Amino acid sequence: QNQNNNFKMLKFLKSTSIEQVESKFHKTPITFKKTDSFNTVFTTLSQKNILSAPVWDDEEQKYIGFVDMRDLVAIILDSYDSILMSSASLNQLLTAITHYAEKNKHSLDLEHLTKRNPFISIKKDATLFELAELLTKLRATRVRRVAVVDENDKVVKVLSQSTLLQAIVSQLNIVDEQQDHARFAELARTVEAAGVGTYPAVTVDEQTSAFDAFSLLEAKKLGGVGVLNATGTLVGNISIQDFKLFIKNPDIRLGALKQPVGSFLRSLREEEIDTRMPLIQCQLSSTLREVVLKLVGARVHRLYVVKSDQAWLPLGVLSLSDVLQALFSDALAEKTKQ
Repeated sequence: QNQNNNFKMLKFLKSTSIEQVESKFHKTPITFKKTDSFNTVFTTLSQKNILSAPVWDDEEQKYIGFVDMRDLVAIILDSYDSILMSSASLNQLLTAITHYAEKNKHSLDLEHLTKRNPFISIKKDATLFELAELLTKLRATRVRRVAVVDENDKVVKVLSQSTLLQAIVSQLNIVDEQQDHARFAELARTVEAAGVGTYPAVTVDEQTSAFDAFSLLEAKKLGGVGVLNATGTLVGNISIQDFKLFIKNPDIRLGALKQPVGSFLRSLREEEIDTRMPLIQCQLSSTLREVVLKLVGARVHRLYVVKSDQAWLPLGVLSLSDVLQALFSDALAEKTKQ
């Protein structure tokens, strides 16, 4: 029976090409050249509202990696005391960072920055199975996105872990839970039964400074950190997306990073019209179907596992890669056996 269920997921993944799945988040990819300036790169990422883009080397005639908004977070945290201004535009901030780097012999060129983010690609005629296999295999390396390349090895789009979850959701009935569980038996498993997630969740107190919260994200290479109030209840989440919002402000006040993270997030969300970063939770008894629908519906990258609907005491956290592992590991193992 279980083997038969594995075949259903395996059959779907193998029979669906990545061209058939149009990611809701798919944007025409921007490609930078290795010679592009630090200012150009991060101004463009901010204006286009994207987290990451591939970098092309004209000399080598190949892509050398991705440049990522996380790189800017690390640089600002490192140079904070030297570049602190009461207020600045993004251009002024990036110029100050460039001067700081030159003075301290730090390299800001793209060849150096892309070493943090390897270029991983897949052919555009590949299947969802190949994408699932690749992302699952790279889970430990924290690779979260894959470039789709054409027959000339040019990037045509960039797909993320969310793409795979959207593909599953596109197959669901949404209103008929039993039908969905019959379609993919994996979705009927609970969070607890699937043994999925990280426990305990990494959290900070809401009085911790935003600077320290971002430093924790960077040090532990996390996607997000939970924010707790004085009673230990989960009241927020801080992520790289928040940093992206912060530097989109035409009047960036770096000093705000020293505010308590609770206040920092509240003022950030008030200024931002698109507050699509709700705090989303699930429980150990939630099914993977509920988890997937919440992740895709709210367009978030993690769910906090809390004690109950009433008591938001964090037990752990589920990342996209945790959920992909739980959904696809049986199907991937089944293919290996064949």
